[in-house]
Amino acid sequence: MYIKPFYITEAVWNNAFSYETRTNKQIYVPNLIEIDDLEQIELQPHPSPLLQERENKVAFEDYDFDDKLSTNYWLKNFYKIKLANFQDNHKGSPYTNKSNIVNKSIYLFDNHNHAYYFWYLARSEWLIWDNNILVHIDEHADTRDNDKHLLKPDSYDLQKVFDFTNNVLNVGDYIIPAKEEWIIWEIIQIRNESNLIEYLDHNILTQNSPHTRHLDQPHPSPLLRGEGIEWINKLLYNHPSPLRRGAGGEVWMEEETKWNGIILNLDLDFFQPDLDYIDYELKKKVVLDAAKKASIITVSTSPFFINQELAISVFKDIFWDFLTKKDI
Repeated sequence: MYIKPFYITEAVWNNAFSYETRTNKQIYVPNLIEIDDLEQIELQPHPSPLLQERENKVAFEDYDFDDKLSTNYWLKNFYKIKLANFQDNHKGSPYTNKSNIVNKSIYLFDNHNHAYYFWYLARSEWLIWDNNILVHIDEHADTRDNDKHLLKPDSYDLQKVFDFTNNVLNVGDYIIPAKEEWIIWEIIQIRNESNLIEYLDHNILTQNSPHTRHLDQPHPSPLLRGEGIEWINKLLYNHPSPLRRGAGGEVWMEEETKWNGIILNLDLDFFQPDLDYIDYELKKKVVLDAAKKASIITVSTSPFFINQELAISVFKDIFWDFLTKKDI
């Protein structure tokens, strides 16, 4: 998925915002490419006034808090940064021969609901499983409930996950469907200074926790690969999931189920100027700590809420440290 760029033309997904009052009726979704250097990240150039509407690569458009139409252009591509490839391109990287982290990937994209797809992609690659802790570092909660979620069998079909991500979800309602489907077990919201301090003071994510599965450990039940409902039934009976089947076939939740892994879900709008009263280094320290412990990292540039040049600058500053510093 995300092999080719495409347009959303119907009043769905993030294109539904102010659809009836906007002249432009489409938004652009770029393709995903893999890079091994942060300098390969590019922003979408603003179009010439003479550019035909069908070529106008608007990624998000809505009215701002002053009721002015805000038209946003952002990343030229979505980006995947795999630590193993970054290591090969930067021989000074500290991650050589550390199998517990070289399989980790960072996904950088614009609208935050794309994170939903990349979580399921990671699960399909056996980098995470169900029941993960989601560390959500963001100016916004993104937890509106749209009363829609995928059924468990459908969640293993990446085409259905992709369609759900791009035709149903938007930037504010993508987390609860993931929680309803159990890929997310618990959400840690970090949205202010108090949350940051609490995170550090209580050492919320402990690498030595017996409930944390690191990438250098065997994946639980790797032989349970299969097809259709038979595979799902096996998973329900054998995998450490919060769901279990009772004798009558009913599905119920196991009360003592613990989390299996960690997902870092960062929105760069947490670094927008209105939040500069929160110490930058404090924010950076928490992001780096969660990144080190996470199995997958998803990062949104959120251009409606933060200048994109600033967002990319912050991303490079934080994740260059993460990718290259030996003390991280």
